[in-house]
Amino acid sequence: MIAPLRRRFERMPHWAVKLLPNIWWHAPFDRQQLYLTFDDGPHPDYTPMILDLLERLQIRATFFLIGKHAERNPELVQRLARHHRLGNHTWNHPNLRRQNRDFIAQELAPTRKLLTELGGEDVRLFRPPYGAFGPTLARYVREHDQQMVLWDVLPWDFLPHRTKEEISHALLQHARGGSIIVLHDGHRCAEITRRALEHCIPILQQRGFAFEPLPAKTFLE
Repeated sequence: MIAPLRRRFERMPHWAVKLLPNIWWHAPFDRQQLYLTFDDGPHPDYTPMILDLLERLQIRATFFLIGKHAERNPELVQRLARHHRLGNHTWNHPNLRRQNRDFIAQELAPTRKLLTELGGEDVRLFRPPYGAFGPTLARYVREHDQQMVLWDVLPWDFLPHRTKEEISHALLQHARGGSIIVLHDGHRCAEITRRALEHCIPILQQRGFAFEPLPAKTFLE
């Protein structure tokens, strides 16, 4: 994706949000909370560096975990669950947009079970890999009382050669009350992401924002 088009999608277009209202793109905009979310972990090297920063700054977030990675790093999942909320990001991270119901169930059900056992709380939140979904996935998620979560701020931190300055600019330019921000802790980009957050979090706090994990069920509770 060329840079100008990428910049346009750092913030999710309003038409997409209005077209699919049952998906969580953001919280109510009258709230002064921001919701940091991290995908593709847990990673034994990269997730701890994000965790260490969040713990030092006393920030709580939401981590959408891949089941096969969680199975290999159960103690790290338990550390995450002590202060943060867990979300389901499938077992193998496939694109689910055109998959059938059985394939979807094989990806979501064991991941939910494992994360619930390790974290001690039913994992209802779900984020599809690549943000890709179709009607079969949407129906499965709804029938199994799971909440699909996407985002309204995308700093593209996972792209090669993405700089701290570019990630920081996207965060500071587009975050507003209620924003769900998608970042990544499962890749080597986590070091650049950590540095960008270290720079941006104090600035956003000075603007009056607080950071919270996504709620387990609804923003209305």
